[in-house]
Amino acid sequence: MLFGGHMDWVRLFLKRWSDTSGRSERREYIAAVGSMIAAILVGMVPFIGVFAIVALIVFIIPLWTVTIRRWHDLNLPGFLVLVGVLIPGVNVIAAIFLCILPGTRGDNNYGAEPGLPSDYLGKI
Repeated sequence: MLFGGHMDWVRLFLKRWSDTSGRSERREYIAAVGSMIAAILVGMVPFIGVFAIVALIVFIIPLWTVTIRRWHDLNLPGFLVLVGVLIPGVNVIAAIFLCILPGTRGDNNYGAEPGLPSDYLGKI
């Protein structure tokens, strides 16, 4: 069960791939970023580079939407995702910022406090 909890968060971020409403907590965001990094690292292995390209294409929209929801969890507007897109280098600082800061306790302008993956995925 070493990766069991992590995989639930990955499934959640992939299931909500097009959902920009609501909030996502740190674990979901970290699972999304970790999955992207793992795909890139696997893609660096010779003869598997195509996998990295496919993974980037598959993960780019879900990564943007989970980033928007993570900004919402901090009670900030989701359009801040554009900061990372428009200003090179700032995206790394923003990603670290989103991984470290806890979300708003209770309800905020973007909805209720996010729950566990089982709240969205049903029985896991």
